Amino acid sequence: MWTQKKDGTYTWGLVNAPFHRENGIVVGASVAAHDITERRAVEDALRKTTAKLEAALSSMTDAVFISDLDGNFVNFNEAFATFHKFKNKAECAKSLADYPHFLDVYLPGGDLAPLDQWAVPRALRGEAAMNSEYTLRRKDTGESWGRQLQLRPPPQRVRRHFSAPSWLLVTFPGARRPNARCGM
Repeated sequence: MWTQKKDGTYTWGLVNAPFHRENGIVVGASVAAHDITERRAVEDALRKTTAKLEAALSSMTDAVFISDLDGNFVNFNEAFATFHKFKNKAECAKSLADYPHFLDVYLPGGDLAPLDQWAVPRALRGEAAMNSEYTLRRKDTGESWGRQLQLRPPPQRVRRHFSAPSWLLVTFPGARRPNARCGM
């Protein structure tokens, strides 16, 4: 519910009202109005920011994902799903814990990488890396491919506010979406 103030602005409110018996008859009412104008403004700003992030991720041709501290992929783009040989984002595994079940990762010398040397744990430890090389192999299909990756922990100005990084960004340059076009 909203009301218009004398100055022409609107105030949003939550209102709770009637009490009903089991048979649906109203037996009383209690009205409590709460001004939620600020909450609505914050929700609107969040929707706009989320839309911008989604637009940015979907326009990127490199495989990109954002992870939380627990290795859950908060967001990723279609190229990330394609890079890991999924048909689409909906089928893509959304947690690092799921990946060792279907994926092997190899270091440049050909040794199997322990999970703590994969991109997410390295970035969560605060490591930064440019052009780190890995070879990946799907256990279910036997398909192998190699890529370089970039690790970027949160900037120092963000980390100052947290005891540990609360997110990280990892990109796989050159991991393109099918039919992706690059232009100026």
